Amino acid sequence: MKSEEAASKLEMNSMDLEHLLAQPRVSIFGYGSLVWRPAFQFDSWELGFIRGYSRRFWQMSTHHRGTEDNPGRVLTSLEEKDSQIYGITYHVSGRDKILKALEALGIREVVLGGYSSMLMDFYPASNEWCSRKPSCKVVLYIALPSNELYCGDERESEFDIAKCVSQCEGICGPNSEYILKLAEFMRRNFPDVSEPHLYEIERHLRVLINQKTSKHVQKTQSSPKNISICSEQEDTNGLRTQIESLRSAKVKVATA
Repeated sequence: MKSEEAASKLEMNSMDLEHLLAQPRVSIFGYGSLVWRPAFQFDSWELGFIRGYSRRFWQMSTHHRGTEDNPGRVLTSLEEKDSQIYGITYHVSGRDKILKALEALGIREVVLGGYSSMLMDFYPASNEWCSRKPSCKVVLYIALPSNELYCGDERESEFDIAKCVSQCEGICGPNSEYILKLAEFMRRNFPDVSEPHLYEIERHLRVLINQKTSKHVQKTQSSPKNISICSEQEDTNGLRTQIESLRSAKVKVATA
């Protein structure tokens, strides 16, 4: 990382945390599941972006969207000079509320997710306009290549990631929900923004989900017929047995 860029990116430590808690307001940037599930109290929100990064599904999830044996995939930020990541910033005011938000995110993102945190410039945006000047600093959670859950590989295709996602589920639900809800958020709020990595994974994922659904429907439709045939056969055999028993009983009575 270039020294001039590093000046605007501060990796969080205990001193930074105390600094944040001393502020009247702290802003937190979401670009993955935080865009639809912040899970902390906030005062207001606004759409926008950060510069110099792009999204990649290069972080494994062994808790929220997968397991230790079958890890899912979630987002991290890849440093990329002329790129932007669009998302949502939540503004949180008051020491108690700020502390609760940072503690919750510390467990969710850092302890369980493997992320680190840093401060970045935030640029407000909408479908109609984009600010050329940052409006505030935001807390950004990013999975660095040094963390054990990082799995970045340029050779891995979007189809490979989609296939992995389609087979994973964690404590927060199916891994597929993560991709589909994020894609929905981007189309609704930033329809003109190009997201080839996200949308290509989503495209493959929908095909895989449809294939799985079709197979399940076919299996469900075929099962009752087999059960019915088996039941009819059993009923017929049972009826024959009862008839033979009655005939035998009559013969014995007549003989007596």
